[in-house]
Amino acid sequence: MTIELTTQRFAGKVALVTGAASGIGAATARRLFAEGAQLVLVDLDPVGLDTVREETKAEVIVGDAAEGATLEQAVALAKSAYGRLDVLVTAAGFETVGGAEHVDFDAWRKVLSINLDGALLAARAALPLMRESGGGGAIVLLSSIGGLVGSAQNAAYATAKAGLLGLNRSIAIDNGPHGIRCNAIAPGLCHSKLTERMFGAFAGITGLSSEEVQSRLTKPLPLGRIAQPEEIAGIIAFLASHEASFITGAVLAADGGATAVEVSLANIF
Repeated sequence: MTIELTTQRFAGKVALVTGAASGIGAATARRLFAEGAQLVLVDLDPVGLDTVREETKAEVIVGDAAEGATLEQAVALAKSAYGRLDVLVTAAGFETVGGAEHVDFDAWRKVLSINLDGALLAARAALPLMRESGGGGAIVLLSSIGGLVGSAQNAAYATAKAGLLGLNRSIAIDNGPHGIRCNAIAPGLCHSKLTERMFGAFAGITGLSSEEVQSRLTKPLPLGRIAQPEEIAGIIAFLASHEASFITGAVLAADGGATAVEVSLANIF
């Protein structure tokens, strides 16, 4: 998907993006770079991360975005390479299927660790340098409509993404006096490796094909399709930009109308 840009909203700004090797994280890195940002990117996937690095001239850390040491290293790199940090986007994510009674507990902990703990640790590492940089700052947490509405066989992911909404409000309240904003975006279905894995997992549970799972989930949507990562990246860029200067503690659903018509994973059962 090609997006024509005429602005440089992030000229002179430095952004840290986790989960940047693919999907929404990679699209966000490309979008911020196209609008003038200098970047530090974090992901476990060295091949995908290297591709995005070449496209965006970014500094990169190959490591686990759920580990505090990795995130502290990334913030230290932002300071040594660029001298500041203005934007944090936490796009690292992981999903497993299963209801509360049967979800594998190790998988439960991994989902919460990557999605929720990772966001906390990223913010904890980034906030001191944001304050030191003196220009305010913007944090965007990648939640999900799974954190806004219930869905079947999705206990771990829904819990983690709902937890991010509480973390979002907390960061916004505590850091507003320093001019630092925090907002969350709640995407619906979006083309990504995570979504493909989710379709496959639900296909295994239901006996449907992955294509049938996708069709059942998208057919009721007012827009009738899955988002492209670039569409979500554009919204993240807005929330991180000066154009959203009076928005903090908010949650923006980008779901093709799913929450308007009460579409959920229950539709495939």
